[in-house]
Amino acid sequence: MSGWRDLSESQLRNLTDKAAPKEGRVKGAVKVDDPATGKKIHSKKEAKYVTYMRQRFHDEEIEVLALQVWFRLEGSKYIADVVSGQVVMIDGEPHLKLQVDDAKGFRTEMFKRSKAQMRERYGIEINEV
Repeated sequence: MSGWRDLSESQLRNLTDKAAPKEGRVKGAVKVDDPATGKKIHSKKEAKYVTYMRQRFHDEEIEVLALQVWFRLEGSKYIADVVSGQVVMIDGEPHLKLQVDDAKGFRTEMFKRSKAQMRERYGIEINEV
């Protein structure tokens, strides 16, 4: 076996489920009713916000909704809890205006670095909810 790429999806899931919690994090793992993905939401606060954003999407208040979106950063990655967006017209051309939200209970040093890198690299401001 040459690395994680050779593992099956269930083996990868087992590895990530057993990983140690991040610094300062108290995990209140709540299973959100998501028949499409069955993903675990990492905190009650995040679960509540995801439910709210799904309702906004259902009510057609937002046009794009994605959960757990990965962004490549220098030497690491950032996984956004929620990315939502609207299609806006600029000079007659459609453009996607994105909003990145993170349900934060505690601002870790890693999050602070990631937030700064997201601003510098992509010009995206992370909204803490």
